[in-house]
Amino acid sequence: MTRVLMRVAAALVGVIMLGGCGAAGHSAAGRHPSAHPDSRTQSRARRKSAEVASPRVVSTAALPDVGTLHMVTPVVGWAETATFNSSGAVTRSALWRTVNGTRSWVRVFQQQGAFLAWSAPTADRAWVATSSHQDQAFRLWTTSDGGGHWQAFTPAVPWSDSIVTASLTVSATGMGSLLASGPVGTQTGPQALWRITDNILAPTPVYSNANTAFINASWSTPVDGWMTASSALVDDRAAVLYHTTNGGQQWTPVSLPIPASVPSPANGHPQYVPNLFVIHPPFFVTPDDGYLVASLTDGTIAGPQVDHPVLYQTTNDQTWAPVWVGSPGSTVAQLQWVDAENGWALLIPQNNSSTRVALITTANGGHTWSSTHMPPDASANPTYDLVALSPTEAIVCAVLPRGRLRVYTTTDGGHTWQVGSR
Repeated sequence: MTRVLMRVAAALVGVIMLGGCGAAGHSAAGRHPSAHPDSRTQSRARRKSAEVASPRVVSTAALPDVGTLHMVTPVVGWAETATFNSSGAVTRSALWRTVNGTRSWVRVFQQQGAFLAWSAPTADRAWVATSSHQDQAFRLWTTSDGGGHWQAFTPAVPWSDSIVTASLTVSATGMGSLLASGPVGTQTGPQALWRITDNILAPTPVYSNANTAFINASWSTPVDGWMTASSALVDDRAAVLYHTTNGGQQWTPVSLPIPASVPSPANGHPQYVPNLFVIHPPFFVTPDDGYLVASLTDGTIAGPQVDHPVLYQTTNDQTWAPVWVGSPGSTVAQLQWVDAENGWALLIPQNNSSTRVALITTANGGHTWSSTHMPPDASANPTYDLVALSPTEAIVCAVLPRGRLRVYTTTDGGHTWQVGSR
C-alpha cells in the first residue's frame, strides 16, 4: 500500500478536485481576524480584516508556484500559491481570487507556512484550515464575500499534539465536514471529524479515534456520509471505504469488489496481490446515486505491478459495484458529473511518463468512455482544473509557463475550445 500511495500522490501533484482543494503540512497562524459585532477590540479586528482583504493587496496577472486551483464559473475562480525556502519547506501560502477569467488575481488570504486544506464551493464562499506554530491553535477560516472579510472557528482538538494534515469537504449549500489528523497524519493515528452545517463549524468533533487512517469524507445527506481510508486497520477492521448513517458518529466498513477483469486471488489468481486505494471521496448526483474512483494495483509478489483506474457506482447509497476499468498505467485525476448519466474525467499517466493528460466523457453512467480533445496549450501542463457544466459544455483551467493561468471553454463536448469565458 505504501507503494500505491506514493505513486498516486506523485501522479496527482498539481491536480485539484472540484469543490475543494487541499495542501498538507505544518503552518503558522492565520493573519485574518473575523468580522464581529461592534466593540473597540472587534472594530480593530474588522479594520485589520479589511486591510488584509481589500483591493489594495497584491493584484497580478501571473501566479508563480500555483499548487491547486478551482474555477467556479468561467470567470470566477480561486487558486493557492506557496513560497518555498532553499530546503523545499513552505514559508508562506496565499489564496487568490479572479473575477475576470484569470486575467488578474487578487490575494485575499495569506499566512506563514502551508495551508492544511482549503475549499471554494462557490464564487464568494471559501474555507481555509490553518495551524499555528506559535500557539498550536487549529483554526478554520471562511469568507462569504469573496475574501473581503473572514470568520474564524477554533475547534476543540481532542489530543495535545499538533495537527499535521486536514481535509475539507463543503458543499455550495454549506454542508460538509473537517477532518484533522495528528502527528502521524493519515497513517493510523489520532483523528477527529467536525461537521459543518449552514456554513457553521461545530465546536466539538462528532467523531474521534486514536487509531484511524481516514482520508476524506463526502455527504449524500446531512446524516448519510462516506469516508475514504488507507488500508490500515480501523477498529481492528481493514477497509478503504466507510459509511455512516448518523451524521458521522459511527463508521462501518464497506467492501468494494474487485472487478472480474483484473487478476486477483478472489478471481482465481492466488499468485496476485492486489491493493485498492480510493482516490476521491464518492460524488453523489442524487441522495442514492453516486460514483467513486479507485486505483487498483495488481501484480505478483515479485512484480511487476500495474495501476488500473476503477469506477464504482451505487444506486441505493449502500453497496457499490464496478462499472468500468480504465487502461492500465493511468489515474483518474478529476471526475465530474453533470447528472447520473453524463460525466467528464481527466486521466493522467502513471509514473509521470511523457504521455499527455487525456480528457474523456461518458453518456451512459460511466460504463463506456470516449476520448475527446484537451485544449492544445493545456494538455502538456501538470496543473489543471476541470468543471463540467453540461453534457457538451466544460471548463478547463491550466497553469502555463511563468505562472500564467488560462481558462478554456467548450460547447461541443471538447472537440473545439475557446480561450476565455463562453
